[in-house]
Amino acid sequence: MGPKLKAAAKEAEGVDWRTHLDACRKSREAVATKFPDVRSALDRIGREAKDAVDKIETRESYVNAQVSLFLYFYGQLVRRLTICFLFTDGTQGARVQGIQSGVGDDP
Repeated sequence: MGPKLKAAAKEAEGVDWRTHLDACRKSREAVATKFPDVRSALDRIGREAKDAVDKIETRESYVNAQVSLFLYFYGQLVRRLTICFLFTDGTQGARVQGIQSGVGDDP
């Protein structure tokens, strides 16, 4: 009984690859017939995507140009405040606390 099963399995394998080959040929033909229409649609989508990316890059460069000046001034302010803080040795903090509590106000 064993040899009959092996022969049946070999015949089934032969049919499988032929079926697969026919399916591949049909798929290739379908792609070949649809490709020109699909290619024009893909080209259009590609152009639209490129235009969108260009527009985003333009807006990004504009925003960066506007923000860079503010970042420069912010950096200058942080440096000045850091220098002021380093030179006060805490006395400025005491003055601010005194002003807030009303101590040391002249009548």
